[in-house]
Amino acid sequence: MKVHKIELAQGNLIGSFTNEVSPIIKATSGDSIRFETLDAGWGMGSSNSERKNPSREGKR
Repeated sequence: MKVHKIELAQGNLIGSFTNEVSPIIKATSGDSIRFETLDAGWGMGSSNSERKNPSREGKR
């Protein structure tokens, strides 16, 4: 049994389910997958003042 971790990074964000993109992990039966999710505005943070948007990082 293996634990996979998917980092919250621009390269891991797709925004839809599609078979046009190659998988970033290969999980087998019994494996666990840990990941973080974005809010509805594609940002993250526990409050609005801490909110970050990975798709806009470095574009300021």
